[in-house]
Amino acid sequence: MDFKHLKKLVKASIFDIYDHALVLNETTPRTIIVELAKHYEKLVTLPFQPTCENMLLEFVEKLQGDLPESVELCEVELFETATSKATWYKADLIFEH
Repeated sequence: MDFKHLKKLVKASIFDIYDHALVLNETTPRTIIVELAKHYEKLVTLPFQPTCENMLLEFVEKLQGDLPESVELCEVELFETATSKATWYKADLIFEH
């Protein structure tokens, strides 16, 4: 896949949604979400705790759904800090035969 096309896909599927957003679990009390929404331009709620590991799985799912059938997603890394990251490898998946 041409990197230009991959970059465009990642921008639309992930960056445009999550970049510079406050990301919260949707179980956060509604009054808190409403109050925070007044102070943040972008607020995203998710049905899970937005840890690095959970966000990584969310991104993998989004990318797999958006990639052309001819492209196989093999590895995704998400850095939480400069020294802390989560990595997903397709090779680690266990398949039942």
